Amino acid sequence: MSNPSTKSPTPILDLESPLPKFRQWDRLTLRQAVLIVVLPFVAVILLVPAFLALNDNNPTVAKVFKYIGAKADVLFKGGGAESPLLFFFFCFLTLFLVLLIHELGHVAVGRAVGFHFQGMRIGPLTLSKSPKGLKIAF
Repeated sequence: MSNPSTKSPTPILDLESPLPKFRQWDRLTLRQAVLIVVLPFVAVILLVPAFLALNDNNPTVAKVFKYIGAKADVLFKGGGAESPLLFFFFCFLTLFLVLLIHELGHVAVGRAVGFHFQGMRIGPLTLSKSPKGLKIAF
């Protein structure tokens, strides 16, 4: 436990505050419950065939990727996929997108159990709730 004279930034996780009180009108509607359960299954059902179709053994996909690679070579003056700088840029972009999706999952589950979204930070990007709506800052 932390020192009682200091206020923790996460009082519920540090067991310094109780969980929010359950209110009857905060219960999930049937529609919300179905969406929470069904949407992940639908996503898997749709994405697995897409990933299977997008493998290198598919000649149509190989042609598309070859075309994209040729355009990237023209755009980046021959660097294309062989450029280490471009490779690290796309790795960073992919990591950022994965973290964003992960953190949005925390927001969705928190909302489902009664927490209120205040804000989140992913690297230099900050999303926070303001009276005017969602505020995005770097």
